Amino acid sequence: MLNKQLITAGLKSLGVKKGDVLLVHSSLKSFGKVAGGADTVINALLEAAGKTGTVCMPTNTVSLIGVNPPFHPLRSTSKVGVITEYFRFKKGVKRGIHPTHAVCALGPKADYVLKDHKPTDSPCGRKSAFKKFIDLDATVLFLGCGLNPNTTNHVAEDWLGLSYIASRKGIAALVDLKNNVKKVTFPNEPGGHRDFYVPESKINRILMNSGKIKEIKIGEATVLMIKIRDIMQVVLNALKDNPAVLLCDMPDCTFCYESKQSVLKDRERINTKIDSLIRELNLK
Repeated sequence: MLNKQLITAGLKSLGVKKGDVLLVHSSLKSFGKVAGGADTVINALLEAAGKTGTVCMPTNTVSLIGVNPPFHPLRSTSKVGVITEYFRFKKGVKRGIHPTHAVCALGPKADYVLKDHKPTDSPCGRKSAFKKFIDLDATVLFLGCGLNPNTTNHVAEDWLGLSYIASRKGIAALVDLKNNVKKVTFPNEPGGHRDFYVPESKINRILMNSGKIKEIKIGEATVLMIKIRDIMQVVLNALKDNPAVLLCDMPDCTFCYESKQSVLKDRERINTKIDSLIRELNLK
């Protein structure tokens, strides 16, 4: 049975170190039996990053009108795993206020990560926590969940203004400080289908073959680690080679078929934007 010491040792062996900013995607059940459950995994992450490190997790609620209840930062349940739900109740954890893609953070960089992302902003845009993760060159951990939850793919889509995300508006509901339910609209809602929602996707294979990912077994879980700037570099270059790389090839998927036609027509603009982003972020 896994305990905190074994998980911490595994994380350190993988390369997690004191002072790291960690963006963690996770699956508790993938570990097998863990003494203390989700709380033990969280404590191991905090131990590995140390007091100077900051641990962050998505706690998405997707509080779109007609889909889920109105978002409340203190009460809304995370839809992205047991570990994230336990984490948001941890003493000292702060949560963002975006109604679909709220991030939780604990550590000295928590305020910086969360402070600028408003409910009316794009979920993965330049005011989001993901911009801060790129600024800080955060370490992204995938704890037994594979690369499917890789939100950084949506970051690339958003920043490039790919038509299938730039054309979508989200309409969400949230509970304000006076306990009133309020409707908010935001741009670049990352709905619709994607190829990377399944394990054997094109972009996941490219990332796994990039040489940028470190891998280790902790208990029964395969744990992957990569720098977020490396993800951006790989994804942007993959999009330059094929602007439809994040879309699926299933013949019956209307969303991906129509989106492919759109981005292929927009290839010249997309490639120019990719070159600009690579220069801006000082990527190779």
